[in-house]
Amino acid sequence: VKVVGFRSQKAYVTGEVNKPGVYPVTSTPLTLIDALNQAGGLTESADWRTVTFTRGDKTEVIELDDFYAHGDISQNRLLQHGDIVHVSRNDQQKVFVLGDVKRAGSVTLNRYGLNLAQALSDTGGLNENTADANGVFVLRKSNLEQTGVLANVYQLHAKNIAALVLAEQFELQPHDIVYVTSAPLARWNRVISLLLPSVATVDNLNDINN
Repeated sequence: VKVVGFRSQKAYVTGEVNKPGVYPVTSTPLTLIDALNQAGGLTESADWRTVTFTRGDKTEVIELDDFYAHGDISQNRLLQHGDIVHVSRNDQQKVFVLGDVKRAGSVTLNRYGLNLAQALSDTGGLNENTADANGVFVLRKSNLEQTGVLANVYQLHAKNIAALVLAEQFELQPHDIVYVTSAPLARWNRVISLLLPSVATVDNLNDINN
């Protein structure tokens, strides 16, 4: 007896793929990666790091990045009838660059990751006249219940040329906050600039009284 059709055996690929839909499970093994390829691959707005895999009433996160970057074949599940593979958007895969940079804002992590040097470059770099090159910090949220620490803080001394190499090697994670402080003199100048309108007003009043 030879099976000529497997129309009743199906797996589903949904979310940010080019051809979401229903894909047959046949006598030829169908893996998670095979299904993603048959669905046309991931879109530009897809989260390249993880996908969700649902079988029955159990849903788990598959580390897609571990498969592509490290060849971890344990992430490449063999699909069965009724399995659902869902690819989310990468809207949450962002880091935030704040402080004394030229264009503060968010930077999206792509499928190749994002290092500290790239994040600073994508936001225009440090303001050369005001930023403190020794005051580049990365704040990374920690599990408070497990570690007792709210966040881990990393500092980059960018005045040291060797630190620029370290910035390229420092891989950022989603929701990291990169903060660049201002140099002490720049902070003082900003305070003075805020006071100048008030000082000028006082001088004018004194002139009137005289």
